[in-house]
Amino acid sequence: MSNLLEPGKYIGTVEDFAIRKSAEKGTPSLNVKFAVKGETKSVFWEKYITEGTVDHLADSLVESGLLNTKRFSDLSKGKDGGGLKLNQEVEIVIFHEEYTNSSGEVKTSVKVRYVNAIGGGEMKGAIAEDEAISTLSGLNIDAAIMQSEVRTGKKVQIEEQVADVVTPGVTSDDVPF
Repeated sequence: MSNLLEPGKYIGTVEDFAIRKSAEKGTPSLNVKFAVKGETKSVFWEKYITEGTVDHLADSLVESGLLNTKRFSDLSKGKDGGGLKLNQEVEIVIFHEEYTNSSGEVKTSVKVRYVNAIGGGEMKGAIAEDEAISTLSGLNIDAAIMQSEVRTGKKVQIEEQVADVVTPGVTSDDVPF
């Protein structure tokens, strides 16, 4: 039986963090060690810091409530520098990643994919149907879907959605059997 945490959502708090560089390319990353509520093991979140990811990283830290500074350089001081809130509970989404170790063995590690405020990561900011249709009217999404079906060899499976029909003023007592 595996002693790995199963993929899913958990509550975590920051135990430690550091700015590191990847061995291969020297790409900087923020590495955060999370304690998982109700578990004895810790998990890690590694977020590479590039021009393309810095906005997403800042959003994750601000929205989750973890950031305790307005200067990113404070994160370079680690947990003693106060850049992240150590006792702030957040929702972490855990996944499994396979890798091959130096002996050629395939292993599985448990990592954090997303960090959200508790209850975060939900659908926000949806626009009204008419606005969505207007916004997307210049794009031929229907054709793209059909072309995707051809490219992938998979057909879109449509599930029938049945809405409850309610007739005002009519109760089940009024319907003949």
